[in-house]
Formats: sequence, structure tokens, C-alpha cells
Amino acid sequence: MNIHKRAINIAILVLTIVLFGGMSNTAYSSGLSGLSEAGGGGWAHSAVVRVTEPAGIKRTNEPVEVVLVSDKVKPRGEDIRITGTGGAEIPCQVSVSDAHIYKISFFAQADAGGTGEYRLYYGNPSAGKPNYGVLNSVVNDYGKFWQTDGVYIGWGGRAGFDISGKNAITDLRFDGNNDKNLTNDPDCLTDESTWSWFYGFLGSDSNGVNPGDFGAAQARLVESGPVFSEIALGAARLRYYKDQKWIMANGAVDGMLCFNRNYQFMKNGLGDEVSITNLGVSDIGPWFTGYDSAGVNPKYLAFRNPNNGVVFGAIAKDVARWYAAAKCSGAWDRIISFDDSSGRANAKIYWYSDTSNSYAGIENLSKSLLSPLQVELIADTEPPVTRVSVTPPAPDGQNGWYVTRPKIALESNEAGKTHYRFAVGPYNLYDAILAVPAGAHEFSYYSEDAAGNREQVRGLSLKVDCAKPEVTASLRPLRANNHYLVNEPITFTFDVTDTVSGVGSFAGGVAGKTVLSGGSLVFSTPGEQTLDVRATDTAGNSALKSVPFTVGYDFGWLRPVRRPGDPADKTYVADGSSRIPLRFAARDGMRNFATDKSVRVLVSTGESSAVFVYSGKSADNVVRINSCDKKYLLDIDPKSYPWLAPGGRYEVRVYFGGAYQRLGVLHGQTRLELQ
Repeated sequence: MNIHKRAINIAILVLTIVLFGGMSNTAYSSGLSGLSEAGGGGWAHSAVVRVTEPAGIKRTNEPVEVVLVSDKVKPRGEDIRITGTGGAEIPCQVSVSDAHIYKISFFAQADAGGTGEYRLYYGNPSAGKPNYGVLNSVVNDYGKFWQTDGVYIGWGGRAGFDISGKNAITDLRFDGNNDKNLTNDPDCLTDESTWSWFYGFLGSDSNGVNPGDFGAAQARLVESGPVFSEIALGAARLRYYKDQKWIMANGAVDGMLCFNRNYQFMKNGLGDEVSITNLGVSDIGPWFTGYDSAGVNPKYLAFRNPNNGVVFGAIAKDVARWYAAAKCSGAWDRIISFDDSSGRANAKIYWYSDTSNSYAGIENLSKSLLSPLQVELIADTEPPVTRVSVTPPAPDGQNGWYVTRPKIALESNEAGKTHYRFAVGPYNLYDAILAVPAGAHEFSYYSEDAAGNREQVRGLSLKVDCAKPEVTASLRPLRANNHYLVNEPITFTFDVTDTVSGVGSFAGGVAGKTVLSGGSLVFSTPGEQTLDVRATDTAGNSALKSVPFTVGYDFGWLRPVRRPGDPADKTYVADGSSRIPLRFAARDGMRNFATDKSVRVLVSTGESSAVFVYSGKSADNVVRINSCDKKYLLDIDPKSYPWLAPGGRYEVRVYFGGAYQRLGVLHGQTRLELQ
């Protein structure tokens, strides 16, 4: 792969955050619902990591390492999360190097000369470890990124393999759980089939022995096979970026790589390419030192193989001495070596290889690595922002009122606490969606993040009235069963109240006529009537109150012959063999006898019935009005109705206000017995 074509610029920076004591252990109610494996808890603390690009080079997926020192984190760092510039969680690696010391690595992005802010969250006792993949690997567009403190490198065969040979490294094993036990369990990340190049040893060997110069190393290679094959107990840390074809070793006391003599050209970032073979060095000649300097940064050291186009080189930081040498004899006759001359494990070395047949890739990479992203922990002074959503989103009533009880959801863009209130007084801690009570409210809210930054109080006005107005209505004078008389004045009284939004409008009506409260009507005919009062409150809720009443006559039966002991006006006793006389009278509200020709008389058995109506003729089987005393007369001829027979019992009912096929208002009823 030609690395300059993909423009992958990668750097590692370490930022240490020391936070002990003095901070509340209270878990905040997180508004960041996207943080994974929260376990129902919230992140109590946060810090802002600001990334600045200093060299005018766009950075893509550049690893940034943060060292967090805090006693507020779970022992294995399960409750550490990183969010990106957009607020969404991004994968990170967490390793524990010592008590309360947590190393967090993640990929940062930066435009040329730009800045970006990431946020580190921690302190959630309920959180579980997120699943970012095997060994918390970070997946990007180009491969995977691993970090570990324990590495095993096994070399296959004898020395002398070309750098592009697949059999150079047979296995690579990591101490994934940091117990210094390198096994063939799932810690194993790769095998020889995935390698197209190899790298040398970094750091001291398993016995703590400094590898010394090249000559000693070469002798050990020839005599005893792989040298420096195990660095599990050394101080080196390895980062491996497979597809970028380079690795970085951090913490090497000494770093050295030997490779094949076919690499005939050598170059560093301070000078031109040097042809080793053109200098005339014989196979048994002395070492040719193309670069040997202390305290000077050559940007990179590299060799080029013109036969296959492979350029292999190294980029280093924080080293005291750089060394590149070549000798045209043996298999291992090219060497790049570093020594920080301090005895401390602090060197950063990046090995690089590609097939570009030029040094462009390593030159571009060195610009990025030697001018890494600048990372700073800044005090979080930015207050959170609370997003409020109301359902329904707008008032669904009139005049800005809700007639459906709205619900309010609050969500902060940072972990922390959110507070609210509906009126004056203390604020409440928000922990669930709120149902707004009835009334007019000035709803206030604000959030406070884990760093103690408090958002300015914000608010909105809500008016809620979900209830109908209350309507009362009555008729005067009071009558049993609301039964009133024809020509009697009836007074209608009604009232409307609404204690929330207030009364909007109301109106009363009877028989298609509008009536005012306190107004009266007089009805000249019998009938069933209803007082309807319709009301609407200011919010738009409507109510209907209906009061039914009856208009008729003061009715009475005129007593015929009856049996002793029967209630008066309750039983007619008649001779079933002759005409059956029925007599009754009706008065209106003015105490005048009624001469209402809408009268109907119903006589029935349960199976048979007959209806008798008014007629001005003097005849049987019709209702007549006596012109003298205004009494109603009905003589029924049993011969016309065979079911009217001696010994029979019948129901008799009198109606007024009837019309065709409609009886009207029932005024009186009695029993009829025929003897």
C-alpha cells in the first residue's frame, strides 16, 4: 500500500488528568441517552479534551491517548466513555496501568489548522463495559488499532529473510488482560498470513539485557536463532496499524532493526538519498554509516530496495541518538537504531514500510508524527444546553390554551442534572417525562453539567384546560317531575362557571327560541320541551346542559260508579252490556277549563286497543266536549269492540297535544272493569 495515497496522518499524545477527592460522588441523571451500557445510572464527572492541529495538515483517525488519574472510576475503567464533536459516543480503549490510573485511547479528527473538542465522561457506578470489539479494538476505515503492555514476537526460520517475506514473523500475541501471561487464548490477534513485513526488537530482552551493538546481535542471530524474541517483561508498548504498514513502540530503552542488504539506498529527512553500493563498499569492507548523530532530529531514517520498490524506515521522537548504518556482507547488513541514553522507557519509535519506490510516504508521515495533534485538558466552562419538547407541539385549543394535557420532555446535551418548576418556589429534579397540570404556568428549567456549569434558566408559558365548563340550569316555579301547565309562565335560570380558562360564551334555548337566564316563556299547547344551555370556555372546551320539562293540563277524572274500597278516580266500573261512559276534565294555568281538541283516549288490553279522538258530533265512540261545563265525554259502544266484554279489565289513558299517529302528552290513566 502507498501510504501517501491514503494520507493517513497519525500521532500519539498523552494527556494526564489528575482528579482526586474534592468532587461529589453523587451520580448525575444523565441526559446523554446514547452512552452505552449505562446500567440505569449517569456519569458524575466529565472533562473536555481539546485537540488542535498545529502543522496545517488534515488529520484523519489520529490516535490520542489520555491518562486519567482519579479515584472516581470503577476499578477496570468500565465507566469511561468518550463522545465526539457531534456529541455521539465514539469507541475508545481503556487499560489500567496502576491503581486509579487509566489510559484511554481514541481516534481524533482535525482539519488543517483547526480544533475540535471531545468529552471524557466517567464516574458511573452502574455502568458496564461497552462492547467495542475484541480487546477494545478501535475500528476505522483502514484496519484495527491495539494497545497493550505485553507483547510476544516469534521469529520463524533463520536470519536473512527479505523484509517483504511472509515468514518473517510467525505469530504475534498480546497480554490482553495485563497479567503478564502470554497464552494462545483469544488474546491472539493475528498470524503470519496477515503480515507482509516485519520489524525488530524494541526494549530490553526478557532478562533485562541491553542488546548492545550490531555485531553482538548478529552473532547471536547466527548461533542461537531468534534474538530479542520476547519483550513481554520489557518496558516496550507496541501499537500496530496493519494497513498503514507501520508500528510504533513507546517506552523502548533502545530500539534497533536489522534487515536485508538488498536495500541499496539510504536517506533521512535532512539530506539526499545516498547510494550505498555506488560508494564501492565491498562485501567484506567496513561499516558504512550513513547517519550517526546525537541530539539532532533527522525526521526519519529509511532504506530503499530498488528491486521490489519497498521503502523501509523509521520515525522517532524523544530519543537522544539516531544511527543508520550499512555493511555489504551477510544477510543482516542494514540497521536503524535508536538510544535515548537515559535508561528510561520514554522513546517513541514508528516503523514504516510501503512499496512506493519513493520516500514520499515516510516524508508525509513524519510531518504528521513530528508535529502531532496538540491536546489540552481545558476547564469545562461551557454550560449545558437543555432541549425541551412538548407534546402536542402547539396548543390544540383556542386562545393559546391546550385542551389535551401536554407532556414535557427535557434532555441535556451533557451528563448532569436537570431541574424544573411550574411556579415560584424550589426547583425539582427532572427524572421522567412531565404531565402538565391544569392552569396557566410559567415553566422554568435549567441543567447543570458534571463540571458544575449551570445553564441560564430558560422557560416557556403553557396554559392547560382539559375540563368542560360547569353549567347549572333550573325552572321556576318548581314542579314535580317538571310538569307545567298550558298558559303558565315558566322562568328559566342558568349559570356557567369555569375556574381555569374562564367562561367564553353561553346561550339558552327552548323550542328553537333563545332565552336569557331569568327570562320566561308561556306555552299555549301541551308538549314535551327541553331547555338547552350551551357553553364554551376560553380554551374552547364546550358543554351542554339539558333540562327536559312537560307542558300540559291539570287533569282529573270525573268519578263514575265504582266498587266500594276502590281508590277514587282509579277504577271505572261499568256495565259491559251497555254503553261505557268515561268522563274527565282539564284546566290550564289560568284555571280555565280546557277545550283542547287534540285529546286522545286509549283503551287497551295487552293484546287489543282502540284510540278515540275528538269529534264535534254527538255520537258514540268519539270524544265530545260538553258545551255547558266544558267536560270531556266519551261513550263507548261495546258492540263495536268485541274484545270489550263483561268481566274484562282494561287500561284507559288520556293524552293531549297529539296529532296524526302521535298520542301526545299523557295526562291521566285509570283502570276499567266491565261487569
